[in-house]
This record gives sequence, C-alpha cells and structure tokens, in this order.
Amino acid sequence: MSRYDVENFILFLKKKYRLKTEGSVAEHLGISRQQLSHWKNMGYVPGKHLKNEDYRYDNFQDEKLSMPAEKGNLPVVGVAQAGPGIFSLDGDYPAGAADEYISRPHGIKDINAFGIIVKDRSMIPALRPQQRVVVSPNVPVENSDRVVVGLKNGKRLVAEWRKLDSHIELVKYNGENITVEFSEIEFVYKIVWIREL
Repeated sequence: MSRYDVENFILFLKKKYRLKTEGSVAEHLGISRQQLSHWKNMGYVPGKHLKNEDYRYDNFQDEKLSMPAEKGNLPVVGVAQAGPGIFSLDGDYPAGAADEYISRPHGIKDINAFGIIVKDRSMIPALRPQQRVVVSPNVPVENSDRVVVGLKNGKRLVAEWRKLDSHIELVKYNGENITVEFSEIEFVYKIVWIREL
C-alpha cells in the first residue's frame, strides 16, 4: 500500500460515513489523529481495519488520487519465483526472466524492488487473486506488515507478519495461520505498493 492508497482509504471512510475531517475518521477507527498521520507517512493501513470496513480498492475508482510513476520498470513474477536475486536495473533485467513488467511506482527507490502476482485468495480483502504488489527487500519489516515470505523448505507465501517471542506467526486472512521458527525463514520482503484492479 502506498501513501495515496491510505488517502483513498480515508476518502472512502469520509464518503461512506459522511465524516468531514480526518479527526472524525480517526475517532471512527478508534485511533488517535497521530496514528492516522503515521499510517499516511508509512503508506500502510493495518489489515484488520481494511477487513472491518470491507474496503476494496475498486470501491473508490471515481475519486482516486494519482501520482506519477518513477523512471524504469520492475520485473513481476509469481509468488513461487520470489526470492533473492530477483531485482530490477531500470529496464536492464534479463529478458524472459520475469512474467511481466510494470512501471516503477512513485516513491519506490529501492533498486532491488520487484513485483509479485498474488495467486490465491488467502489475503482477501486486503489482497485479491491476480493483484500485483511490489516488495522491497531493503525496507525493514515490522509487526502487522504484509509481506512475501520464503521458507527454507521452498514454500513461498503472502501473509501478515507477526513477530512473537521465539517464533513468527504468518497470518492468512482467509486461511489457517502458519507458525514458524526464525531459523525456518529464508527471506521476508515487505509489500510497499499494491496495484489497483
């Protein structure tokens, strides 16, 4: 999710509940105005709020905010192909190595960022099948971030990251959560942008 996606979520709530200010949006969500401002700065809305509000990115097509794309393309691969070694060099990515390419979204500066095609329905409503997301290997992952995770047993998945004392819980919104030890994780990349469908 990007900063303007958060703005769209706020506009969606204002329209749905006839709220006039961001303060009233924060009150509706049960958070402080500072927390709402933090969401905007981070370009992130926790999945539970998206789910509680039944928010769909296509609910608000008529009032989307637009941002320009950065120069260059990012390779897009399936979840199974995700992992170290997938990166973009502004259009110089090896031919045939990606399923498709997308223009670099605004604000994505990480040269190692790449796209993923969501394949299953386990993250609805936050992510839907065939939706494209961009991950950044160089952005730190925090609790409640949506991520692409690779396990050492070869499994690749999209989930919400929850770091517990001695292990990690990978939350699936429409499926069974997965609990793993730190030692089982090969990589974890934060989702930093989601393409609208």
